[in-house]
Amino acid sequence: MKLAIYGAGGQGRVLLRLACELNRTRWNEILFVDDVISERNVMGHKVYPFTEVTKIFETEEIEFVISLGEPSFRQQLFEKVWKAGYRFSAPLDPNEENLKYNHFGKGVVVSNNVLIPNNADIGDNVYIANNASIGHDTKIGKHSFIACHAVMGGNCLIGDGSFIGLNATIKDHIKIGSNVIVSIGACVFDDLPDDSKAIGNPARIVPNLKQQKIF
Repeated sequence: MKLAIYGAGGQGRVLLRLACELNRTRWNEILFVDDVISERNVMGHKVYPFTEVTKIFETEEIEFVISLGEPSFRQQLFEKVWKAGYRFSAPLDPNEENLKYNHFGKGVVVSNNVLIPNNADIGDNVYIANNASIGHDTKIGKHSFIACHAVMGGNCLIGDGSFIGLNATIKDHIKIGSNVIVSIGACVFDDLPDDSKAIGNPARIVPNLKQQKIF
């Protein structure tokens, strides 16, 4: 079995390191898929455009994981890969205790030093970056991205396609809608509706002039 990391940029290289650390007998090759960059080799690993992957690899010999941080792009790539008949990796998480006591969807990435105590439900294609802390009984919707050092209390609900920024803090029992952006360092004490952007401490909703784009 081969592992394809979709996205060969900075986050992809971070994910490569995690995959290499976890790879004892799981994959016989790790490669990148990227439709933008021209390089055909990144950090000693081959890079293919997706159209080429579909011609070279059968669906049963390769599985995918997505590295991009932009939730809308994560969703687009997930749906493209799924429609082509390829499958996604089982959760990538160096902490076996996280895997034992929580539920994870397809293609989930949980990076180093992430704490998820128990009974969390992590949806398909979620990326949780290093040193984040996810409270017990919290649910994170599909395609969301949780950045480094983000902290959320227990019984939180994060909707689909949301982005929780670096060092953001979310109080327990908070509901955050779908396609929400919680900015760097924001402290969220109240629920946030769908398609909103929150900044500051305490967090307040502000206009999002980039139409829910992070990068």
